[in-house]
Parts: sequence; structure tokens; C-alpha cells
Amino acid sequence: MLSHEEAIEYILRDIDPHFDEETILSSLRPFDGVVKHNLFQKYVEAILSLPPVAGLEGVLVRDLITAIWDISKRVRLIALAPKGMLQRNNLISKEDISALTLWNEAIERCGLAWAYHSDYERICSGYLSYILSGGVIPDCNSCCIVMKNLLEHISNSDLDDLDNYTIDCLKCIAILQCDNKEVSNAVVLFADSKNEEIRYIVSDICGD
Repeated sequence: MLSHEEAIEYILRDIDPHFDEETILSSLRPFDGVVKHNLFQKYVEAILSLPPVAGLEGVLVRDLITAIWDISKRVRLIALAPKGMLQRNNLISKEDISALTLWNEAIERCGLAWAYHSDYERICSGYLSYILSGGVIPDCNSCCIVMKNLLEHISNSDLDDLDNYTIDCLKCIAILQCDNKEVSNAVVLFADSKNEEIRYIVSDICGD
């Protein structure tokens, strides 16, 4: 996971025309026919690593929200809009359009949740939905660390609807087939849950 400072820098870099490394936007224009899933995954996980809005200066919050919405808007205009550059010129396949749609929805949901909520569970919900929808995850270990952090937040949270977040998180870990010991230990903490569905999922993950 990125530090708060690294996450802020990563979110803002796509709107910096002088940034030298490849970004989401530079990967789409020009588009070489390959969706850079790693860039989208890191961007979503950067949103999840941002510090709470309440602890940031107003100008920085504005810049971050603007950057996130700008990425979402440009991905739609370049790749997802039927009359956008990639579709208009038949440069992108239907499969890649579907893949980018899932990523863009994850960016929008995570970004919106970060802007309006302080609960890590709600901020992660867009990422959980992406994984459960069959989205591509190139770095499973990084994603599993996010799931571990989410389980730890859930265990210390006072939200009323935690079962849904827990079940979705555990399902994602099962999909990822994560063999990270830290993640496995975090999952085991839920093994004594009284919720039958959660206990069943934990048993399925742990092979017990």
C-alpha cells in the first residue's frame, strides 16, 4: 500500500503534463491496443490510501477530487463514449471497453466515497464490486493487502451493516486465491463469527 504522501502524488500526477512516467491517460492516447490494468489498479488503490478529507487543506481536497473526476471523465470521452476517439476509429475491442468500464466505475465509486465518507469500508466498496464483477487484478498480492486492511478496519468499526462488507471482502480474497500469510491470519480472526454465511466463506478460504 502507498503512504498518504505517495497516494496524493499518484492521484495528482495524471493532470501534470510534465510527468514523464506512463499514466492512465498516456496509456489511452495513443492507445497501443493493450489495457494497462496495472495503472488502473494502482490508481484505485491510491484512492484507498488517501488520508481522510477532514485532515487535508481545502485546496488539496479540491485538487484531488478534480483529478479523480477528470480521469473518469477523460476515460469516458476517449475510450467509453461511442463517438470517442478509440471507438470512432475502431481502435478498441468490446472486451477492452467492458474492462475499462469496470475500472472507471471503481474509480468513480471509490473517489465519491472518499470525498463524502470517512469509513474505509465504504471507500473500498467500489473496489470490492470491481473484483466481484470479474475485473482483472494484475497484482493479486497488493490487492490482498487491501483486503487485509479492510478486515482490520471492519473489526474496529461501529457501522451497522458490516456483515455485507465482510462477506464481500472474504469472497474477494477467495477469488484472488491469496496465499499471503498475513492475509490468512486476518481471515482466521473471523472464523468464530456467529454469522453462518461468513463462517462458511471463512471455512472455504481456509480449507477447513
